[in-house]
Order: sequence, then C-alpha cells, then structure tokens
Amino acid sequence: MKSSLIKRILAPIPLLIMLSVIFLFSSQDGTSSGGLSSGLGRAICEIFFAVFKKDATADEITAAAEAFEPFLRKGAHVTEYFILNFTVFLPVTVYCTTERHILATESSAYALAKLKKGTYHSTSDSILSFPLRLIVTCLLSVALAAFDELHQYFVPGRDGRVLDVAIDSIGIALSAALIIIVYLLISRNRRKRI
Repeated sequence: MKSSLIKRILAPIPLLIMLSVIFLFSSQDGTSSGGLSSGLGRAICEIFFAVFKKDATADEITAAAEAFEPFLRKGAHVTEYFILNFTVFLPVTVYCTTERHILATESSAYALAKLKKGTYHSTSDSILSFPLRLIVTCLLSVALAAFDELHQYFVPGRDGRVLDVAIDSIGIALSAALIIIVYLLISRNRRKRI
C-alpha cells in the first residue's frame, strides 16, 4: 500500500517536467526560437560537413543549415510529443490501477499456489483496459498539443498552427505504437510464466 502511494505521488513528475520543457520552448518569442533552431541546425551541418565533405565552403554550410532548419523544427515537435505521450501514459496507468492484497489459503487459485499458506500476495486491477488507457493517453496528449499551439498564438513572433498539432500527433502515434509493442511483449512473457 505504501508503494502504491509512492507511485501515485511520483507518476506525474516526468509529465510535469516535460510540460515545463515544452512550455519554456513555446514561450520563446519568434526571434529566440528561430535563433535556437538555426544555431542548432548550423552546428549539425558543420559537423556533417566536417565528417563527409571537409572542403565545404561557408556558403554551402549556410545553405544546408537553412534547408535543414524546417526539418529540425518539425523533428523537434515529433520528438517532444513522442516523449510527452509516454509521460502522460504513466500517470494514466498508475491512477487507473488499484492494488488488492490476497491472503494465500488452501483454496487460493493456481496463480497463488506457489505462495506459502498464510502469506499475502499483491495484485493489481485496472479500472480501464489497456486499449482505453492508451486512447485516453493519446487524446490527452493531442489536447496538450492543441493547448501548446494556442499558447504560441499569443507569443510575439509565433503563431499557433493546426499543422503543428498534426505533426505533434505523429510523435504521439509513434509512442503509442511503441507502448503497444512493449505491452504485447510483457503480456507474452507473463503468459509464458503461468
């Protein structure tokens, strides 16, 4: 029971951290945000050219950095919301799960047969099934993406775009796919042990 309380306290912390990071990036005015993206894009292009084309001119590097920047910005959107969706899934799962403690007796089910008689076994019940938890998670993440774009609408030099919510949703969908894969692997391993 104590571990359950600790889980409930700790579960939202990664989400709060990720929301803070997204909020800080979204709060940058257009000049600061563009400067960060172009600086990072230029650094990546300089490294790329240093490794693959050592005789590149400054103009070639600048042109490559300018061409690369939109992909970098959209890739950042996908990555942010890929991570965010995981951090939303964690508290949704923790808050939708209840723990039960079962006393192992002579009449206990097969799953408890390996326990000593008179000991307690902790088990979890989920209020929502896995598919519903994942749907709730993804809907919350898309809502957060929409609120982020709404927030950017009010930041000088920035604008909120529906296209950016769609791009954020790609990251959400990719993380949902990874969550499904991990869930299926865990479920398969659990069935093998029984």
